[in-house]
Amino acid sequence: MTISHSSSSVLAALVLLVGPAAAQDAAPPPRPVHLASGSVATLIETIWESGSEGRLGRYRFLVPAIARATPTMAEVEADLVQLCREQAVPHMAIAGQTADRLVISMSAEAIAFGDSRPDVTQFFEAFVLQDGDCMVEVF
Repeated sequence: MTISHSSSSVLAALVLLVGPAAAQDAAPPPRPVHLASGSVATLIETIWESGSEGRLGRYRFLVPAIARATPTMAEVEADLVQLCREQAVPHMAIAGQTADRLVISMSAEAIAFGDSRPDVTQFFEAFVLQDGDCMVEVF
């Protein structure tokens, strides 16, 4: 399995817009995304994996409001779909990445990938990409 990380989608866009020399200095912070629920999400990490089941992209977002509101999965589902369609899919095109599946996650705190933190509210949804659209992957 091959895994690669990226801490900001903005860096890839900056390279495309102004060239690699300007992007080497310092990437600007990711811009906040206003979600349908009224919460604000910020991309904190992307992870790319290649394995026997194809290429998987993980988009990890910080959404502090989910700690205060403690929503249900049904209440954040539209936000996860929005992040997949409006953030992850366009980012893949800018970054020159491809994937068969995407996992979108929202976390109330920035925690290291793979860390178990039962005290931190987190939501995850897996998507299959079909014709450039995000379809919830049913397990």
